[in-house]
Amino acid sequence: GKSHTIYRLNQSLPKNNELLLEETFDIERARKSITLIGSPSLSIEESDDDLTTDLFSFDLQEINGGVKNGGSTGCMTWESSIVMSLYFALNPDELRGDVIELGSGVGLGGIMSTVAKRFSYGNDLLPYEDDIHVTLTDVNEDVLNMLRRNIDTAAKSFDGAIFEEEKVQIQKLDWFDFLFDESNGSDEISYDTVIASDCAYLNSQIVPLSEAIAKLLRDDGSKMHMFAPYNRAVIYDLVQQLREVKEMDVRVDDIKLSKCRVKQSERDATDVALWRKWGRERK
Repeated sequence: GKSHTIYRLNQSLPKNNELLLEETFDIERARKSITLIGSPSLSIEESDDDLTTDLFSFDLQEINGGVKNGGSTGCMTWESSIVMSLYFALNPDELRGDVIELGSGVGLGGIMSTVAKRFSYGNDLLPYEDDIHVTLTDVNEDVLNMLRRNIDTAAKSFDGAIFEEEKVQIQKLDWFDFLFDESNGSDEISYDTVIASDCAYLNSQIVPLSEAIAKLLRDDGSKMHMFAPYNRAVIYDLVQQLREVKEMDVRVDDIKLSKCRVKQSERDATDVALWRKWGRERK
């Protein structure tokens, strides 16, 4: 079967435009059609017309049965990746300079964050240029291969220039290696922005992940952005580790995600237009 969901963030929005993310999931094929949608002003919400604009769309392939068959959690995608993408769409200045994503998995968060940053609600949703370099990482070889495939697909669906090798790179990265690295980081392997979504699941990952974060941040002006469900206890243990052991300044914010699931019987052009309108009206 298939599922169809539209996502938006619940937070203070600009008066002119916002972005939504639409996902159609072919469960048997483990393939997701992802669409970034430009939604007009809330002031026109009385209209029943679909006034949204599809800005970018591509098919993302997961690893079918990967997690069930003993693969890593990076074999599939998680909603925190969607939150991260929409967050950077609304806060593009937070994704700056040399960027590294930890635990990229098959690439939903890293790809969509890179693309979403190119669309600004302040300039009529036109693509804008920005000098960022993104490194997407994971430790599992099968996941890295699927990540490369999904980046190639995304590049064909959008302005390929932002996915050129000098702009977006893929790298194998094992957090546990940082436990045996006695250096405090260097300019060669440090970054202005470190991002991650839903990458900490086990208590055994806390120390190596915190070590990696501390050594990958370039200087006092660098930032780490991590997105995860509020009810995952290991995240709070990680925050405590970063604060108390690494003596980092950590702030925890509550970001609310609204989602609308479209029933199979309602998935026609008219109803999808109404569901997209819901995305604008939902508060």
